[in-house]
Amino acid sequence: ASPLRALLHQLPLPLGEVLSRPPRSRLALNCAPQSAIEMRCGDVPLFTGHMGRKSNHIAVRINGRIIAQDQGEGE
Repeated sequence: ASPLRALLHQLPLPLGEVLSRPPRSRLALNCAPQSAIEMRCGDVPLFTGHMGRKSNHIAVRINGRIIAQDQGEGE
């Protein structure tokens, strides 16, 4: 089973640049705390939502479900 993951932002970087970064280096992402996120299981998008906090924990509020297009539809 694949874990459910939250996709905050995708940042295309050349492999050489990733490998040349020192440990604990930071990447600037083009998103804010109120930015929408996508919840995925493997490569399959399932939900949209927003990041937030619940007590001392990072949380995700799910706003909607992504309806996948059936590839076999219309056959």
